Formats: sequence, C-alpha cells, structure tokens
Amino acid sequence: MILINLLPEELRVRKGPKVKVPYKLIAVGLFSVFLLISLFNLYLNLRIRAAHRTLKSQWKQMEPSSMEAQTLEAELGTTVLAEVEFYDTFVDPPLESAHILNLIGDLIPKSLTLNDLTFQRAARELRLIVQGVSESAEHGLVLVQIQDFANGLKNRMETFLTPVSKTIPGQRGPFNAQVTTTSGRKAETQEVVTEFTIDLSTEGFKKESF
Repeated sequence: MILINLLPEELRVRKGPKVKVPYKLIAVGLFSVFLLISLFNLYLNLRIRAAHRTLKSQWKQMEPSSMEAQTLEAELGTTVLAEVEFYDTFVDPPLESAHILNLIGDLIPKSLTLNDLTFQRAARELRLIVQGVSESAEHGLVLVQIQDFANGLKNRMETFLTPVSKTIPGQRGPFNAQVTTTSGRKAETQEVVTEFTIDLSTEGFKKESF
C-alpha cells in the first residue's frame, strides 16, 4: 500500500532528531553532591567532638576552683546571716524599744497608770504587753480610754514592721491586739479599780504563757 501525502511542504510535520538524556552523567553528578554533603557533615561532626573534648578537659581543670568558689560562697552566706541575726537580736531592738517607750508616753491617758511593760523580739517578730490600772470613778469612760490607748499603740507600732512587698512599701503586716480588763473595789476606800492588760504581737510571733 502506497501512502501519498498531499499536504504542501510547509505544512508537513517534520521529525526532529532524537534527544539523548545523559542519565549516567546525571547519576554521577548527584552522587558527587551527596558525597560532598556527607564529607562536610563528617567534618562538622569531627570538629564538634574535638571542641567537646577540649571543653571537657578545661572543665576538669576548673573543677577544683569551682568547688572552692562554692565553699567560699557558702561561708560568706553563713557569715552574712549571722551578722543579720546579730543586728536583729542586739542592735535593732533597743532602738525599737526606745521608740515604743516614747509612743506609750505620748499616747497613755492621764487616768491610766502602768504597772508592768514587757517587750519581746524574735528575729523580725514583735510582742508588747502593757499592764496597768485606773482608779477613776468613771468606769465606762476608763474602758473607752483603755481601748483607744490600745488602738493607738497598735496603729503606731505597725510602722515598725517590714513592708509585705517591695513593690508596695506602704503595705505592712498587721499587729494582733488583745485587751482584757478586770474591775473591783478597794477594801479600804471602796474606790473602783480597773486593771487592764494590752497584748500586741505580730502574726508570726509564738506566744508563751506569762
């Protein structure tokens, strides 16, 4: 069978030359790239291991000095704590005692007489016990004066406390206040006598029996 192409020459499909893909060359190139990457990773791994061995050796050389520094830090910390404890126990309390005595002298009513005053300090915790008596005939007024005296001491003594937070320096822990009174008459004169005890302490103070 004979096929005759009647299309003009310019419209006929011409077969071009076949393109040969260099598969071997591509494979060699990919293998070369993979080999270079592997060698580079191996080089980095060797460098990291060498640096690790160097740092480990340097750390072993510094370890005795590090132990000495830690020991010195612990000793300094103990010394500082001891100095703070000494200040809290022997230096600071007399100053506070003087302030508290001044407060009592400023706040106590003329109708009240003090019999005993106890001031205790345990680190940053405080306790004040004020005992006294009143021989005023106006019993109701005396009770009000005793309560006002206790409230005044409580409010003024709270200024001695350490602030609860450094960000809020005006906020301080409260004092616990307890007021007890007993009334009676003298056997000789039958005058009304009111005895009172004001017990002020910080929340962390452990009370003992008196």
